[in-house]
Amino acid sequence: MKFLFLNLPVSLKYIYIHLQFNGESYVVDLRSGYLPYERVSLSIHLMLCGEMIVLNTLVIGCKTIKDEITRAIANTGCQYEVRWTQGGLHYVPGKLCDAIQEILDGANEFDRVLLANGYCGNTLIGLRNQSAELIIPRVDDCISLMLGSCANKLEILSESKAYFMTEGWLNFERNIWAEYSYCVSRYGQSQADDIFHAMFGNYRSLVLLDTDCFDLDDVRTRTEQIASSLHLEHRVIPGTTSYIERLLKGPWPDEDFLIVPPHTTIDDDTLTLPVNMLMEGGSRIG
Repeated sequence: MKFLFLNLPVSLKYIYIHLQFNGESYVVDLRSGYLPYERVSLSIHLMLCGEMIVLNTLVIGCKTIKDEITRAIANTGCQYEVRWTQGGLHYVPGKLCDAIQEILDGANEFDRVLLANGYCGNTLIGLRNQSAELIIPRVDDCISLMLGSCANKLEILSESKAYFMTEGWLNFERNIWAEYSYCVSRYGQSQADDIFHAMFGNYRSLVLLDTDCFDLDDVRTRTEQIASSLHLEHRVIPGTTSYIERLLKGPWPDEDFLIVPPHTTIDDDTLTLPVNMLMEGGSRIG
């Protein structure tokens, strides 16, 4: 038997509710939060005091990992509306925060917002949700998100400092290869090599994350060329969309997800990571 975990707004958690699916009725004790049912729609209709409440959910996704988010949506059968932030904004955290804030400000009709990216440095500091509950994966960046956890990324970085890529990062204009090519055209090969050695001299490998969402052979050919030009070891490591799928489906345990109540401004103290996320080594994306 499968279970649907009902992670509902805090204001509803002290009651019993009456749910209706496909003409059948269920009474659920929210103290347990579990509904036994073989297959239900992700759009949950709640009968409360004779009135119908619809928990409308919005997904905010970054176009840089659009392939992975789209695959997770297909895998879960999710039918939530998705609004995208522009790719390439990881380099300018203030603009990424502004882009997310603009979406949140225009999402007053939603009860819950699922933010499909990591903390991405200080990007989320100062972000304020409106009337909706905001749920965020508790990961430092999108690399940890696509590796399934912060711990998985730390295990890779324990071997060597790495630069991570997927097709999404490779295709956006401000990636490592575009920057290198620009430096070569402007300063010449020798000076460009000096610049990039100063920037990435401590990096030992370029890691291509195979999330099974793109043509691996095509992308690997391109990243192998980049790794050779920058004198980095080339590695291919399996990625996953499982964390994004958990974000879409729930439940959202505290150790893996940050749940921000409505009308809350995120500050530095809010953005806590799992206790095993001790930032040793280093990584870079895109």
